[in-house]
Amino acid sequence: MSVGFCIGPVHKKDVMKASVMLEKKKEYATILAFDVKVTQEAQELSDELGVKVFMADIIYHLFD
Repeated sequence: MSVGFCIGPVHKKDVMKASVMLEKKKEYATILAFDVKVTQEAQELSDELGVKVFMADIIYHLFD
């Protein structure tokens, strides 16, 4: 399993990195975006590939 973290907006490269997990376990192809923006290009790619992107301004809202 691959795990990573970054500071700043979610970019296409982040979605590509997460998409590797689609081959192993689909539910692991997930990005948790806490108080950051997701670029339009990254959002479109995640929709296309099936990578889940959870966004929230407050980290506790990611559980909702």
